[in-house]
Amino acid sequence: MSALTVPKSAELEQRALRVFPGGINSNNYLIPTINGPLFIERADGARLVDVDGNTYVDFWPSHSALLVGHNHPDMRAAIEEQLSHGSNFGLATSVQLDLADELQRRFPSMERMIYADSNTRANSYAVRLARAFTGRHLYAKIQGAYHGTVDTFFVGVQKVYNEPVGELVARPGIPRGVVDDVVLIQWNDPAQVQEIFERYGAELAGVLIEPVLGDGIIPPAPGFLEALRKGCDEHGALLIYDEAVTCGMAPGGAQQYFGVRPDISVVGKGVGGGLPFAAVGAREEIMQLTDPRNGLPPVPISMTYAGHPLACAAAVAQLRLLTDDCYGHMSGLAARIAAGVADIAGERGVPLSATTAQHLFYLHWHDGPVETWYDHRECDDAILASIQGLMLEHGIYIGNKGRSCVCAAHTEEDVALYLDALRTAVDAVTS
Repeated sequence: MSALTVPKSAELEQRALRVFPGGINSNNYLIPTINGPLFIERADGARLVDVDGNTYVDFWPSHSALLVGHNHPDMRAAIEEQLSHGSNFGLATSVQLDLADELQRRFPSMERMIYADSNTRANSYAVRLARAFTGRHLYAKIQGAYHGTVDTFFVGVQKVYNEPVGELVARPGIPRGVVDDVVLIQWNDPAQVQEIFERYGAELAGVLIEPVLGDGIIPPAPGFLEALRKGCDEHGALLIYDEAVTCGMAPGGAQQYFGVRPDISVVGKGVGGGLPFAAVGAREEIMQLTDPRNGLPPVPISMTYAGHPLACAAAVAQLRLLTDDCYGHMSGLAARIAAGVADIAGERGVPLSATTAQHLFYLHWHDGPVETWYDHRECDDAILASIQGLMLEHGIYIGNKGRSCVCAAHTEEDVALYLDALRTAVDAVTS
């Protein structure tokens, strides 16, 4: 029985059950212990307030999209100013150019770019560009990586779907033919990378990866990204980075942080500041395939909400707020949380750890280090779900089964509150 008192959320859940399957509009809304959604009324900085007046420190702010925290006054002012001119026009706006300037300064790989309204859509265009540019159809992805829910990405997905290691599974509703165009690569296995390129190199259009495996926040082992870069160069494939989350690791994202440059970059929610936004960028010869000035291009791009003015205004404001000091502040707090998790594990004698990638971190209940998808797949999700629910009862919100991040609005006090709640939760699940 949950210790949370959420009668208004429970009342709203009854309305939700009449319109949404299971009363949930997204799997991410399901909260352990209350086994339903928690309805939020407002948020500021690093704090959420639900409809019942309960306050939580948010360690997964809009799924890592709000790097400067909720309801930042500069971002709110930018959105309101843009909204005063209209919500969307279906035509070009100068704020789209303002954002492009900011992105090009941070991501030199994005010589030319197009906007999209979601990372899923942007990733699908990135793979299509790779196929059109190379004239090949196969593409490789990391098993366990999530790039969206379109058919071509929903193969070899997160461990919650219990995909057999190394096997391609056509989930319900996914045509078998889609699976035939996908090759799986295991994270942090450079020997297997070499085998994949030796076997499929002449047929691969590209390799789509998260430069940090998002499901588990598992950083690349030394040499792993370099092995992918080398294989793509030697076999004429394009290396594609999905930086939906990792674009917040540094001003130039994971590609700046790790020093391995992709051919095609996709950035999204870590730029958009809480509004739907994504972008695909690459060198000019690749992006030229989308140019419509001489008739229908090989890869036509047409979206009602691409480069939405409100999203672009929010993105420009957030990027300008993210100074070097901000990045240092966020990564420092995340490192202190990881060290605190290790201390709790040692004190309690439990197999708990945290992996980190700058501001991103993830809890694991696993004997030994978590360095591959095999390791992450063996973590005890039931215990982690219980910990998530118990921490919520103590005023700390983290994402499903331990996924978390720090934003610029978090403080040392928030870190202490997080670790106190975690210590209490661990005691509860082990008693």
